[in-house]
Amino acid sequence: MKELGFLIAFCIFFIGCKPNRLQDFSKITDSKSAQHFLKENTDIEGEFLSIESAKDSSSISKLLFKSNRASVVTTDNYYYKIIDSISTPIYRCSYIFFDGKIYSKKSIDSLRNVALVKLNENAPFPTVAAVYTMDKNPVGDTYWFKQGDMEPEFSDAVKEHALNDLFVLDIPEKYMHFIVRKTYANNRNTKLVLLKIKKQHL
Repeated sequence: MKELGFLIAFCIFFIGCKPNRLQDFSKITDSKSAQHFLKENTDIEGEFLSIESAKDSSSISKLLFKSNRASVVTTDNYYYKIIDSISTPIYRCSYIFFDGKIYSKKSIDSLRNVALVKLNENAPFPTVAAVYTMDKNPVGDTYWFKQGDMEPEFSDAVKEHALNDLFVLDIPEKYMHFIVRKTYANNRNTKLVLLKIKKQHL
């Protein structure tokens, strides 16, 4: 009987502890408090990870991006807590690059004008880019990029143009010449830093 009473008491204590740890987990607000939580609960193996709205489109990612930092996001097997959120302007376009170290400006202007005629006649941008571009990106898609990922003159030009604008850009001091089409409106990328823990640990 004593053993049974001890087992019941232990189970009640164990069950009583679980909500407290989940409550502590829900109070995490930043990396410092996340590290403190893991230090205080050494039996828990937490995983830090980050996701970005411009790159991640899984169902759990969509759920996390809709959540606020106070919530604990739950899946079948894991708890997630947002510990940081960083929002950054992002841009996207297609381009054809002409290398001023290989061709003179006069030759580049001649090639560029031929390419522009084809684009203005509605030739697909990737098709024209594959013929004329002088870098290793044959389709010319930049994908989403933020300030600092490209030459500042390039980023600024894309940022200032409207969606679907087709324009030329010269950065002569860097021997860089472009045809650019802005393919997406200016957007923002949200990067979430998360602490992920298995449900069984809480």
